[in-house]
Formats: sequence, C-alpha cells, structure tokens
Amino acid sequence: MGSKGIRFFTAKGEPLFKSILAVERHKKQELAKEITRELDELFVGQKFDEIILAYNGFINRSSYVSRIQPYLPVAFNQQVIAAETSEAKGFYAFEPSSEGVLAVLFPMFLESKIFRSLVESKTAEEAARMLAMDYATENASEIVSELTLLYNRVRQSGITKEISEIVGGAEALK
Repeated sequence: MGSKGIRFFTAKGEPLFKSILAVERHKKQELAKEITRELDELFVGQKFDEIILAYNGFINRSSYVSRIQPYLPVAFNQQVIAAETSEAKGFYAFEPSSEGVLAVLFPMFLESKIFRSLVESKTAEEAARMLAMDYATENASEIVSELTLLYNRVRQSGITKEISEIVGGAEALK
C-alpha cells in the first residue's frame, strides 16, 4: 500500500499481488475490512502460507519505528492456553458456543490489526511532516533574524557614511 511501499518492492523485484495507491482517500475502517477479507480469502484458499504486516509504527512525535508482525497464521502462547483450559474449565459458558464466539471475534481481531497498522502508519507520516515543518520554521526564523541583522548593519553603515560626508563637507567649507 502506498507509493513508497510499491516502489520499494518493485525495485527489489518482488512480485506484487495487489497494490493500493492513494490510501489517504480511503476510509481507514472500510479499507481495513476490505484488506482483511481479501487476506483471509487468500490464506484460507492456501494461496499464501504466511502473511506478514510491515508498517511504520508511531512511538512519539519525533520518532517512529518500522514494525514487522505476523498476521496469519496467528501464534498463540501455548502456556497461557494450557493454563486457561486446565484451571478455568467450567467457569465460562459460551453461547451459542465457543466456536461461534470465535467465528465472530477472530475476524474483528484481524481487522483491528490491519486498522491499527493503517492508523499508526498515517500517524507516523503526519508526525514526520509536522517535525519537518517545525525544523523548516526554525530555520526560516533564523534566516529572518540573520537577514534583519545584516540589513540593519548595512543601513547603519550607509547612515554613518552620509554623516561622515556631511561632516567632511562642512569641514572643507571652513
């Protein structure tokens, strides 16, 4: 997604299954749903063995990090699963069934991962733009200060020169 990602993989000679340009024109939630649906179909249809998300993760206003996370298959912590099934058996009742609940929640979980990557990437991009604009504003302010100082020096020099000429002309008349 995005022109930079497409250029990167094209330059590396990697085949692109699909590319999405002008990501900012899409509503993030709708785009996340569409991408999730397509990726799920590809994974379930066994066209891909593994799907990995790579995106810019937002940390704070002045820094971001490239994140690479597995999307499918989802890896679960086996120790947590074993503890939950042995200790919590009988404490929870799922209606209609645990499989039914999972069938509803799992696509939402996957969609939220895509949505988060879209939002974090956009946030990191906007933060980088804001930081660049802050630096540009600082530099412009410094240049204005330096030019104002230079202008004042040149103007003062001109005034001093005129005064010297007047004084010199008055002395010559004496």
